[in-house]
Amino acid sequence: MDDIKETVRISGERLCRAVATLTTRICDVSLTDISDAHKELNIVLPLLLTEGILSKVDSVWKASIGVVMKLTMHAGTAIRPHMADLICCMLESLSSLEDQGLNYIELHSKCQNTVR
Repeated sequence: MDDIKETVRISGERLCRAVATLTTRICDVSLTDISDAHKELNIVLPLLLTEGILSKVDSVWKASIGVVMKLTMHAGTAIRPHMADLICCMLESLSSLEDQGLNYIELHSKCQNTVR
């Protein structure tokens, strides 16, 4: 998804959508046995939380967050063992959603207030 060549990037995005759809279906407890959903989540969530969401590439980061959101909506009780890691990762990634300009202004306004 982060290749220089556009055709490779487009193919990577298609593959990502297909794998995300399949993964969501496998983890959906209304469609799959809960033990199979547990197995799938044990494989997919650590990868998404350590590699995908922490990626520097916007398209990878956005796709990873989208898949994690879908998994949390459809996995039901199968996601409970992963909740601690999921919450920590999501809270840590909140700072990357903020506008960097606002962070700059906030930092400098605090510095100026302490100097006065």
